[in-house]
Amino acid sequence: MSRPTTGQTRGEDRSEAKCHLRRNWVFWFASAIALIVILMAAFPSLFTPNDPADCALSRQHAPGAGWALFGFDFQGCDIYARTVYGARASIWVGVLSTALASSIGLVFGLSSGFFGGWLDAILSRLTDIVLGIPLLLAAIVLGKRLSTGNTGGSSGLLAVVVVLGILGWTTAARVMRSSVISAKSQDYVAAARML
Repeated sequence: MSRPTTGQTRGEDRSEAKCHLRRNWVFWFASAIALIVILMAAFPSLFTPNDPADCALSRQHAPGAGWALFGFDFQGCDIYARTVYGARASIWVGVLSTALASSIGLVFGLSSGFFGGWLDAILSRLTDIVLGIPLLLAAIVLGKRLSTGNTGGSSGLLAVVVVLGILGWTTAARVMRSSVISAKSQDYVAAARML
């Protein structure tokens, strides 16, 4: 009887994980919520006919009625419509800031782990410095600094993306650095270098 190869074992693990996910109600519930939020961001008019910019002080703090499920805020704006239309900005911030943080972390972590030596020491100390900065305080200061003088809504979104990307790369860099360092000592890397 032959032993299963690594490829067969991985394939079995994947199919077992898929079966486990198919039976897990938490996975399906979370997937449904994520799909609803993505649909809200892509097609907000399907979820509310109201304009989020339609504000009237006569409706200030009024309870929910009709499509205004969440009621009205202190300016008389429909909170539900603003929530639905705000989903797009939330998704953009999440995706773009994660992409920026991952890119910075990838470059720093790969460089630090691959080259080592003085570059590793400098990049590791830089990572420690960024980790030592209080996140909320730095986000407020950088966000204010980046959005000063810009009154457009997209500039505020860009400021949030840049701030979260600049302050969130440290974990990705550390994980990437440790992965590269552990991969450098593997036998297949030594064999490739000998070839």
